[in-house]
Amino acid sequence: MRVTDYIAEYIYHQGVRHVFMVVGGGMMFLSDGIAAHPYLKAVCTHHEQAAAMAAVSYAKYNQNLGVCYVTTGCGGTNAITGLLNGWQDNIPCLFVSGQSKRKETIQNSGLKLRQFGVQEADIVTIVQSLTKYAVMVNKPELIAYHLDKALFLARHGRPGPVWLDIPLDVQGAQINTDNLLRFCPDDYIREDDSMPTDDEVAGVARLIEQAERPIIIAGQGVRLGKAIPAFKAFIEEFKVPVVVSKLGVDLLPSAHPLFIGRIGNRGDRPGNLAVQNSDLVISVGCRLSVSSTGFEYDKFAREAKILVVDID
Repeated sequence: MRVTDYIAEYIYHQGVRHVFMVVGGGMMFLSDGIAAHPYLKAVCTHHEQAAAMAAVSYAKYNQNLGVCYVTTGCGGTNAITGLLNGWQDNIPCLFVSGQSKRKETIQNSGLKLRQFGVQEADIVTIVQSLTKYAVMVNKPELIAYHLDKALFLARHGRPGPVWLDIPLDVQGAQINTDNLLRFCPDDYIREDDSMPTDDEVAGVARLIEQAERPIIIAGQGVRLGKAIPAFKAFIEEFKVPVVVSKLGVDLLPSAHPLFIGRIGNRGDRPGNLAVQNSDLVISVGCRLSVSSTGFEYDKFAREAKILVVDID
């Protein structure tokens, strides 16, 4: 089996059915692997930025992995705006870029050049600050290891995008799938010490009972944490009104009796007034960015106690 066919089958078993891409010479085997797979559909856009944003949006909508394929050089750099979107919104997304043959890359040549191969760019170095894992796959037999590790990191802890850069001669290389090295996540699994204590939970309950005008701000983190059912059960038990952030806009139907509105500079008057006049704000899954609090953030919910439950 070729490396490219292994990748296609691997992402299929992750629940992926659509791959967003712009085809190029540096990814010829990668694109052929998607085209040859009977159950994967290639969605070809006219620009890599659109492909990247589509993959991130696909992941948001389906609550699953998004996948974007791009070619080497400017194909990869064109996708960075979409990559940034996935990074800032905590979206698990796999970016796969084609690359010049191994012997024609800066990394493997040993030469102090800015470019060696045709349309080559050291994309891994460029995207490292916007990914949870970025690597050039130099050994075909390590493809399973890198896929395992990339997708584990993309989905665990704080989610985010990952990037595999695959040279042409690796893409089309034949591998024995029976002997592939696999990634073991044991070293990355840590006991979660961020869970609240019983006393802290009881303290929050007391604050809610004592508050006259409590409000909950619900954000994207509720969805990412797969906590929507628990969130709805909580607000309905305690009867706490809710406002939502920009990315949490669909967490609660507008017709729900506890729904007040939306906050921030793209919010509405009821939502913002409710927060500004509350005496207790519980922000769940919302990082309270400037676009949510307003530019004079020191005046946000000026008379309220503010509790924040968020990965930030």
